[in-house]
Amino acid sequence: MIEFQHVSKQYTSDAVALRDITLTIAKGELVYLAGPSGAGKSTLLKMIAAMERPTSGQVIVNGQDIGKLKAAGVPFLRRNLGLIFQEQRLLNDRSVLANVMMPLL
Repeated sequence: MIEFQHVSKQYTSDAVALRDITLTIAKGELVYLAGPSGAGKSTLLKMIAAMERPTSGQVIVNGQDIGKLKAAGVPFLRRNLGLIFQEQRLLNDRSVLANVMMPLL
């Protein structure tokens, strides 16, 4: 379902978020990411949701190569994902329940 093949993400010459990550997450598998601030956890999750693109390597989600995914395909990819980041991104004009239910619409 999710595969990282030798993935690296470099923002600047001295800001490397990920270096040569290879991992496979099977359908139904539960994975827990832990590490200190700046370890690359958020960058890894953002790559799965096509919010970030790798500098090198391949990120494959549900058979789609994120690096080659066109902007029009991103909403279709995200329909099958559920990610929760520590920053709150709720719509202020809706209740928490309404925000959580939005992907079901």
